[in-house]
Amino acid sequence: MALSVDVDVDESDRLGIIDALVRQRGPVAAAIQWLTFETTRSTPDPSYHQQAIPRATFGTPSAEDKVAGLRLVVGAGELDDEYRVAACAALAENKPDDAYRLFVSLQPTKLTVSYLANAGEGYVLTLLARLVQDDAQPFYIRLRACEEVECISPEFALDLYESLAQSTVLSPGQRDQVRDALEAL
Repeated sequence: MALSVDVDVDESDRLGIIDALVRQRGPVAAAIQWLTFETTRSTPDPSYHQQAIPRATFGTPSAEDKVAGLRLVVGAGELDDEYRVAACAALAENKPDDAYRLFVSLQPTKLTVSYLANAGEGYVLTLLARLVQDDAQPFYIRLRACEEVECISPEFALDLYESLAQSTVLSPGQRDQVRDALEAL
């Protein structure tokens, strides 16, 4: 699957990979369809996309295949984190708990939190809010999630900062950082 989006792989080989994955039908075909459409946002190459999109468009996958396909993308360790995180965001539409669990399994970093915020999916704020409220996550990740939400929705970020400030696992210094961020907002 990762080779289908690798721009260093010959275009004809990438198209052949898409064909082979679509022939498998089910979740694999749904995964490659989603991934092919996702690359149109991240890799602008109109000539390639004019060939790839019709190959990946075999019809509308069932809801079950779509969910399973997104899980396949998230689990494909050879894919860039940006694709895997975007798949978590897309999965949140139908399976928010599953999407959050899978996102956390990627061991969030500041970069993957930024990827999530920029995924452009409607359920991104839900996942970021959940990350802020998860006491099991490191403070710097939770704070970064608040900062990312601040760029999207300052009003919602205010609520998240206040929620984070109430966390019982914060040190006094961390609580001061959150209060400083609240004052700056």
